[in-house]
Amino acid sequence: MVFNYFLLGKKNKCEIIYKHSFILYPMVVSNITNESSGFLTDILMNVGEIGLWLQTIGVLVILIIANMVFNIITNKKRLERLKKIESKMNSLDKKINKIVKPKKK
Repeated sequence: MVFNYFLLGKKNKCEIIYKHSFILYPMVVSNITNESSGFLTDILMNVGEIGLWLQTIGVLVILIIANMVFNIITNKKRLERLKKIESKMNSLDKKINKIVKPKKK
């Protein structure tokens, strides 16, 4: 209300409300601090729970990344083995083609 009277330019009403606000100020502050202590503890408890969830998610992400790295390493080794087998098959196929292919005279 003080702000509204100030905008309207009615200084006398603004001064009256301003004087009364000093009388109510200690009561309001004490009520806010008493009520806010429970509220702040609730907020801190919720933030703590969120922190635990974030920590759990972080551990899961690290485990997923470790699993991906393990899969990449094993797949790379498998590909190397497959390439060796493929090269051996190609060389055997060339040798068989030479034997089976009739010579032209």
